[in-house]
Amino acid sequence: MKKYITLISLALAGGLAVSGCESPRNPANPVPQEQPPTVNGDATPPASSDASAELARGDSPAGASMQSTGKAVDDTWITTKTKTALLAEPELKAGSIQVETHDGVVALTGKVPSAEHSKKATMVARGIEGVTDVDNKLTVTQ
Repeated sequence: MKKYITLISLALAGGLAVSGCESPRNPANPVPQEQPPTVNGDATPPASSDASAELARGDSPAGASMQSTGKAVDDTWITTKTKTALLAEPELKAGSIQVETHDGVVALTGKVPSAEHSKKATMVARGIEGVTDVDNKLTVTQ
């Protein structure tokens, strides 16, 4: 008897749980529509495709921020790849070479033992994807 009461209780609980679900296809139980945000009681118009285009082009402050963030990520990636490539060169003492990137232009600073090392560092940096130019400010110490 207890088994039947437990079974009936579970069935009723399951039925209640399912009946509480909202289904967007059930016209008898419509889903409440979300109200647009308001400013001083006036409805804020939805973003237009023109606004989306402005963002993509960078014509709006938010779009410019998105583009500059992308450039910053690209520059960081280029810097990391350049440092890694310099460290992989057995001839270079890459630990003494600093790398900075701005808009794809890699700046190399620090000290190297010879002009050949300076040229090699420049060649390595130029071989990195995304590098548009290399500004070699390395100092040769002999």
